[in-house]
Amino acid sequence: MIGKGIQKHWLELKRGVAVGALAAAGLAAPALAQDAGQSADAADTAAATGVEDIIVTAQRRAESLQDVPMSITAVTAKDITAGAIRGIEEIAGRTPGFTVTAFNIAQPRLFIRGIGSTDDGAAQDASVAVFQDDVYIARGAGQAFEFLDVERIEVLRGPQGTLYGKNVVGGLVNVISRRPSRTFEAAGEMSYGNYDAIDLRGYASGPVSDTLAASISGVHRSRDGFARNIRLGRDLENLDLFALRGQLLWTPTPDVDVLLAVDYSDHEDNGQSRKGEGPFTRPPFGSVTAVQSNDNPRESESPRLTFQNRRIFGSLGRIDWRSEAGTLTSITAYRNSKVNLGDAFTGIGSPPYPVLDTLNIEREDADQFSQEVRFASEPFLNDRVTAIVGLYYLKEDVDRTEIADLISVLGSRIPALGGLTGVSGSFQIASTESIGAFASVTVDITDRLAVTGGIRYTDETKDIQTSVRSISDIDGIIAAPPTEEYNITGRQGWDAFTPRFAVTYEVSDALNLYASYARGFKSGGFQGQAPTAIAASTPFDPEYASSYEIGVKGRLFDNRLTFALSAHHTDYDDLQVRQNAQRPEDPLPILRITNAGAARARGIELDVTARPTNWLSLWGSYGYLDAEYVDLIDTAGVDRSGNRLIYAPENTYNIGGEIDLPVNERTRAFVRADYRWQDQFFFDPANDAVNTQPGYGLLNAWLGMRFADSRVVAELWGKNLTNRLYRTSNIPFLGDRFVTFGPPRTYGVRVRVSY
Repeated sequence: MIGKGIQKHWLELKRGVAVGALAAAGLAAPALAQDAGQSADAADTAAATGVEDIIVTAQRRAESLQDVPMSITAVTAKDITAGAIRGIEEIAGRTPGFTVTAFNIAQPRLFIRGIGSTDDGAAQDASVAVFQDDVYIARGAGQAFEFLDVERIEVLRGPQGTLYGKNVVGGLVNVISRRPSRTFEAAGEMSYGNYDAIDLRGYASGPVSDTLAASISGVHRSRDGFARNIRLGRDLENLDLFALRGQLLWTPTPDVDVLLAVDYSDHEDNGQSRKGEGPFTRPPFGSVTAVQSNDNPRESESPRLTFQNRRIFGSLGRIDWRSEAGTLTSITAYRNSKVNLGDAFTGIGSPPYPVLDTLNIEREDADQFSQEVRFASEPFLNDRVTAIVGLYYLKEDVDRTEIADLISVLGSRIPALGGLTGVSGSFQIASTESIGAFASVTVDITDRLAVTGGIRYTDETKDIQTSVRSISDIDGIIAAPPTEEYNITGRQGWDAFTPRFAVTYEVSDALNLYASYARGFKSGGFQGQAPTAIAASTPFDPEYASSYEIGVKGRLFDNRLTFALSAHHTDYDDLQVRQNAQRPEDPLPILRITNAGAARARGIELDVTARPTNWLSLWGSYGYLDAEYVDLIDTAGVDRSGNRLIYAPENTYNIGGEIDLPVNERTRAFVRADYRWQDQFFFDPANDAVNTQPGYGLLNAWLGMRFADSRVVAELWGKNLTNRLYRTSNIPFLGDRFVTFGPPRTYGVRVRVSY
């Protein structure tokens, strides 16, 4: 039951919200007394301003969020700045059914309604896509970018198989940048916090001539490590990041806009800290963690020098040509991401106990070029019909190397486990070509009833060349994860038609009903670092999603409350599943990607925003998800049908609010807090204890002052104030697991100045 899901976590929620509520009461008491003296007319006038109307482009034309017949969460620039939101993982906290973790900086794991991807092979795609300014970002390393100069972020839940450049089955995140302005404006901020964290960022925009405007934004962030390698005396999970974005907007005529943009970011740190937990089974297996000297979750004992380096470059050219018939848009983009990282998978090692000493090195260089041309018509046929048609092309090239360096007393003494000792290399060169054509038409049957129909044709081809070589081994057994040397090539193509239908009925100016059907497609691929030549050269099949959704969106109390409530049901065919299973002939668990026969996800989602008075803003969302494998036999032959989908918590919710009160004519005080909860979820289809993340909640809060008509803001801030320990990745091994954790409690002071 939905209500039962909320009640189950009521005590946890009260504990998390108490800190923010006490702070709010302390700030609000004196100002409320002052506010009580205001006239009722003044209060009514302020309250009438209501909730901000957010304009989105989810259907490739500007519309009010409340009018779009699909499940969307939109986060505005104001919310991003106020909440110090730096990346996609923090957007998940505002979106029902959205779970984000990360294996490392090159492998973010995005799941919406239980659908996402956990593998990163050179010839594989993501089930949840990330776009920047309508440009699809193919590789995970390029998706985890720093937010700079963002106007808004739109999260679309469910299959997006019609209007967007890359056909996806789970949903997408579109990060939309603010365009250069025609008047000069600038802003800057500085933040300092624990772990010697420094965050400096700035933005400037304005006219260069009558027809040319420009903008530039940049950020530098640094901090000491959240964790430490006690064997090497070295910080881990530290940060040194620099990012820059520049834009030029040329308007040679009132009907033509030409936008040029470039962005660059450089991320460096000393690598992650992994900690062993267990045992989860009886000895002799499940006792690898016995050699750890302590249980401190933020201390690594690996003797290996770890590191993470990532560089991202992107360029964009966009032309919008408006005419009486409609707008013709061309988007040309190039993106490159380079990653070099070394990860100690276990966090333990030699000397003195070489139970399992690991270093996994990943190097990847990925290039992509994309071109989209689309035409969005103005209303025609008595202003009752609008249409969008377009073509899309993507070419992606990936050069990826993975080196597994393992030292193990088990591998040297037990012949069957010889794969635990040695060095092996996997070398992948992949190319992907995607071509799409799409069309969508909306017809206003009456002034209140509208019908939308759309279709997309997608054709994708993947080429792969993969070789695995043993660099050193014991008794001729290649170091895991591969089980043999090979050198293969492969080529495969897939295509699909994916339709979408929607019906919208405007009950009143303040209430809309909708129902929709959408189908999504994710092409097949080739497994990276496959165990054998046969597995590497055999493509896995595409996956498909068919989604049904009904919803209602409304504005109540003179627009002082807006809401969006939806129910969804999605059937998945040939779901691509990454499994860490052990067959009878396998000496160790082996990662294999296969297609599940079927899966299903259904649930209810709610978004609410309220502004009951001029000094109080509230927001919240809730998602209930019932998601399971309908037909899945794992690679070890075990029937996992009925198990819950991975990264699919049953209940997720967030609540937040801000009190903003006048101190005098030019000064205001504010307190802001938000709390996010998500239920237990599983890292693997087996759904066993070793692959489980228990439910947890995160509390954030801000307390500050706004001066000079809010042009100067000073605040105290804190994130994860209850210091909740939660896992972001999980590697099971012989009954133990090796995990990474999310950031601990952080806090500091921030000053923002705008002009």
